[in-house]
Amino acid sequence: MDQAIAAVEAFLALDLGTSGCRAAAFDVRGRVLASARQEYPTCSPRPGWAEQDPSEWEDAAVDVLHRVAAAAGGRSGRIEFASLTLTGQMAGLVLTGRDGRNLYPAIPWHDRRAQAQASLLDAAVPEFYRITGCHASPVYPVAKLLWLKEAAEGRITGIASEPFRRALGETRWVLSPRDELFRRLTGEVATDPSCAGATGLFGMASRSWDERLCDLAGVDPSWLPPIRAATEVAGRLPARLHEATGLPSGLPVVLGAGDGVAQSLGTGFVQPGQLTVSLGTSGVVRTVTARPLLDLSSPARAPRLTVYPFLAGAGGGLAWVANGATANAAGVLEWLRAAVLRRPLPMDDAASVVAGSDGLLFLPYLSGERTPLWEPSARGVWLGLTPAHTDAHLVRSAVEGVVMALRAVTGALAESGARAHLAALAGGGSIHPVTARILADGLGIPITRLPDPGLETVRGAAVLGLAARLREGSSLDEATLARHAARQLVPAPVEVVEPGPCAGAYAALFERFSELTQTLLPLFRRFYQERSATVA
Repeated sequence: MDQAIAAVEAFLALDLGTSGCRAAAFDVRGRVLASARQEYPTCSPRPGWAEQDPSEWEDAAVDVLHRVAAAAGGRSGRIEFASLTLTGQMAGLVLTGRDGRNLYPAIPWHDRRAQAQASLLDAAVPEFYRITGCHASPVYPVAKLLWLKEAAEGRITGIASEPFRRALGETRWVLSPRDELFRRLTGEVATDPSCAGATGLFGMASRSWDERLCDLAGVDPSWLPPIRAATEVAGRLPARLHEATGLPSGLPVVLGAGDGVAQSLGTGFVQPGQLTVSLGTSGVVRTVTARPLLDLSSPARAPRLTVYPFLAGAGGGLAWVANGATANAAGVLEWLRAAVLRRPLPMDDAASVVAGSDGLLFLPYLSGERTPLWEPSARGVWLGLTPAHTDAHLVRSAVEGVVMALRAVTGALAESGARAHLAALAGGGSIHPVTARILADGLGIPITRLPDPGLETVRGAAVLGLAARLREGSSLDEATLARHAARQLVPAPVEVVEPGPCAGAYAALFERFSELTQTLLPLFRRFYQERSATVA
């Protein structure tokens, strides 16, 4: 008589990214049972605009869930999925009507049409940063809503008002992308504190929607979703998705958190003094703090740090995330590979080049710069090129430039009270060891490399799924439960790279990097204005 095969319990997670959707299944020890990714397009009907179709998010999500469910079962025999947890891009905007239709294409975080409205917001609400933890930027839905309001009122030149007037008139829900996908998969409407915090409409002190900002943006607070815990089972998979995904109907769906929270959980680096350094197309440095860590060092300068909720902490309060984001990271290396060298990057050769690249200094501002400059006119620069420099020098100097930009962010965190002693790498850009070595030396702190690079965010969502399980009958706060879950699901490091003897050379290089940046800023701005006038 055959023995019954014991089921493998698995935590399923879904990450709605900027350009694609990834699903993965993890067993109770954090091993990856299966992973799949599906891309979807972004349309740009006008310069600076970015739009996506939420129905394509749903199609991609169903596809990757089906592929992961099938692959996990094939690899491990009988699978018993404990839950599905969602995470995804933060700061996007979706308008949904009472009948569930999307009334306008989704506007993701990187849409830039609301630059003028962001400036208006800064002037109308000088304390905006202190209220929300967000700086006045076109990234955030509050600025996007201001743009839509002005478009509906016929105040945007060259834009017909009727489609926008109709969309706002029929709006029932104003949602983030992750919240919209949750609604599509479960029929339920909710958000968590982190996604609420990335709207520019959430008051940090009140921990609720700010009525003054809602009124300014032309939004009835009832249009915004109820704010629920990230570890709450806020919905269940309906029967209609059983056949399409292969997952059981009624599967608990955990609300989850924004991708910033999830990625930090997926590295396990969520204690004071720890950083997560993400190297995607852009770069992000992130830390978890017990209180909102605002950058108030210079009223004349745009805040260098963004603050949003992490998870519920001890005593019913919130723990917080403080982060700074650069505009250029792994995208610089991809540009260098595709447009300059037109061959695979010689990373091993770059490792043998001395720190400082034999006098070759690179400013990585190919797409302008975010933290700490907030300067769209900034551009990439090589200084010091000679005939002696090789492809390996170009590559090493590019990595060093990216790291120097990240050092400016870690400096802003330290000046605001978050001095780090250890960092974890996240994102596909963290794969090559030379990157970790230059980061450790350039930032002056040990760098931890983890297995399965690129899966940190979806793993962090699975951590929240396990935390939801641990929450049942527990008196521990949500953040503590998530840390316990991370210890179970996050694997041991591949290596920890300690700062070496080149750390001093990089401290000097950062001074030159900062001096060159400040020297060129007036030229960047002048050339940008001249080019804009020529194009106009």
